Amino acid sequence: MVGKLAIGAIACAVLFIIGILTLSFVNPFSEEWLIGIGFIGGAIGLVALIIYLKAKS
Repeated sequence: MVGKLAIGAIACAVLFIIGILTLSFVNPFSEEWLIGIGFIGGAIGLVALIIYLKAKS
């Protein structure tokens, strides 16, 4: 069975990859570019949440 930490890591990787791909194929500073930055920010936030939850337990 897949643990919660593995699901979080997979979700983080998917968000990061979507963000990088979005940034790679759009014009800089366009609306889509900001969406890509948001995906990368979401991945970083998810990593911070996982670290916090592991440190708390």
